[in-house]
Amino acid sequence: MRYVVILAALVAALSDCSATSAGGGGERPGRDVITAAEIAEAGALNAYEAVERLRRRWLTPHGATLLEEPTQQFPMVFVDHVEFGELDSLRSIRVAEIREIRFIDGRDAVSRYGMEYGAGIIMVITR
Repeated sequence: MRYVVILAALVAALSDCSATSAGGGGERPGRDVITAAEIAEAGALNAYEAVERLRRRWLTPHGATLLEEPTQQFPMVFVDHVEFGELDSLRSIRVAEIREIRFIDGRDAVSRYGMEYGAGIIMVITR
């Protein structure tokens, strides 16, 4: 069972690396940041499409899943450091409004915003 978890984490990490934009000659952003330039290159219409095309892993369950309580937890969406909603709320944010999108992992999200954010946060920073 342990090897399955390790393999799943490795596959997710590798797919994240391949999802970053190629070309352009500029500095590649980190795997936890999507820049406005990347979003423009991806041709996305809203924040959900941008994340789906560029960092699909962010849309998957994160955090610990207990065997006794096997519910999957998904990251929550924040806009400019204020809770905005569940993942589907990303669809209502037009790309023209976005300066960048960041993923805050569960550990950092819990320490900054509280225990209910153990699956992490997708933070949209607007222009």
